[in-house]
Amino acid sequence: MGIDPTESTRAKPGTDEKVLMLSARYAAGIALWDARDRNDHGPKERDLMGALDESRPQPLPLPDPDQLG
Repeated sequence: MGIDPTESTRAKPGTDEKVLMLSARYAAGIALWDARDRNDHGPKERDLMGALDESRPQPLPLPDPDQLG
């Protein structure tokens, strides 16, 4: 049982599974990306909006370049 490069994949971008599928498609000489592939590359907007919630950790502020001297 191998990878069928003509099938779509639910593998997230950057995972070993996705890289194997891209390799199989390349070896088969077909397009690397399929319109049916998974395409969520990061957090959803609603998840980003939750970052403003006081109960969630906040990122540290970046230093002011003028004060780095």
